[in-house]
Amino acid sequence: VGFKGIFFITASAAEQISKHSELVERLSNHEIGYHSSSHSVKPRIIEYTDVASYQEAVTIALERETSHINPETGEIEGSGGILALREAFPRKDITCFRAPFLGWSPPHLEALKKLGIRFDFSSNISEHPVSFRGITFYPSPISIDGIEATFVHKGPRDFFPKPITYKLLRRKVTVLSMHPPTLLVKNPFAKRDEYQIGGNARIKFVISLLKATFNRMRFLQKTNLIEVTTSVSQNWQPLELEKVDVKDIY
Repeated sequence: VGFKGIFFITASAAEQISKHSELVERLSNHEIGYHSSSHSVKPRIIEYTDVASYQEAVTIALERETSHINPETGEIEGSGGILALREAFPRKDITCFRAPFLGWSPPHLEALKKLGIRFDFSSNISEHPVSFRGITFYPSPISIDGIEATFVHKGPRDFFPKPITYKLLRRKVTVLSMHPPTLLVKNPFAKRDEYQIGGNARIKFVISLLKATFNRMRFLQKTNLIEVTTSVSQNWQPLELEKVDVKDIY
């Protein structure tokens, strides 16, 4: 479709991707972001940083985000984390982060900043990028997964869904998000939540919807109404703390 994206990859996935040179090469045509050392395994970010001491939480996060996490037990097993992602993509400057389940915490971001992360795509602080303590917070991503989501989006403060095009034209910056489950269907015979790739007809249908979304974006770009880019910048206004409802966001 001619567009590039930021692929947010977990360390555990990077360890597998690094074994397939053709996949590394394809992904190298895009930007690479960090998606934490692991994804669904517990304890998760908001759990292991939930300790009384802020500095202890930072230390814990630093250890886990530079370690290989056992995908079954959640235990630390040697080196890994963001180090594994940088080893898989040595020519990439990995400075962007998106938390699994969008479950982020301040001490965790503090740890990631020490590891070179400068941009967060997990929070819902502002409808435009804002900077605070060395991290630039981009707007919470708008999902374009699924049939309805490729046409409209209903934000937390919207009474009714609004067209994606409206969002693109209204905001200074709009982050669009696609997640692998777009092509997955739940296994009805599984005892727990398990998913598998959908049939060819489903895959073709989903891809056709995404192409329609990208074609709308291409039209808006050609008419100079929007700019489509994966470039990120720290040259945004500082966060105005007095305007932040911390309880509402967190």
